[in-house]
Amino acid sequence: MKPDVVPVNVDDWVYSISPGIWRVYRVIHDVQKLRFGQQERQQTDRRRLIFSKRLVDESWKPAFGNELAVAEFVRVPSDEDRQRLEDFIAKNPKIIHEFEAFRPKALDHAMDLPLNVPASTGKEAVQRLIHNVFPDIGDGLTNDGILQRIAKSELAHYAPKTVRNATLRFICKDHELRDNGYMFREVQLLMV
Repeated sequence: MKPDVVPVNVDDWVYSISPGIWRVYRVIHDVQKLRFGQQERQQTDRRRLIFSKRLVDESWKPAFGNELAVAEFVRVPSDEDRQRLEDFIAKNPKIIHEFEAFRPKALDHAMDLPLNVPASTGKEAVQRLIHNVFPDIGDGLTNDGILQRIAKSELAHYAPKTVRNATLRFICKDHELRDNGYMFREVQLLMV
């Protein structure tokens, strides 16, 4: 972490990317970086991902929402805004109760792998192949599990040399983790 970045934790009030006052509800750090090929070495992602939900916008009007930011873009509020926040909380118990009850929407993570599907192969054939390779993806697969299955399947023949005309998108719902790695539970085929 850079020395000028103040570490934030769950329940801290912060400024995030979007304007307003936010409260941190989740922090992710030290997860495995995504690999896009088995030849790439395992690395730990040193970024801290900060999930926060907004209480008020820049006009100090209630504006519930949530977002994800890298810690380098999150700052602690000024002393003036901290005092203003304390006053706002004291004067608006109903809004604070609604804020506490607000459930942030899931913020999914995606991993895209390029494909070069031959013109003679139709989209339906590729979708069947994907279904055959990943029939149990709903149970969850790791990054390595996905790469291993691709390497052992006909999908390996679709690895682009230069041209790509399709993408395999794997979805990790709400940044779900298992053993410091992302757990993917959905696959989509995107054709150009």
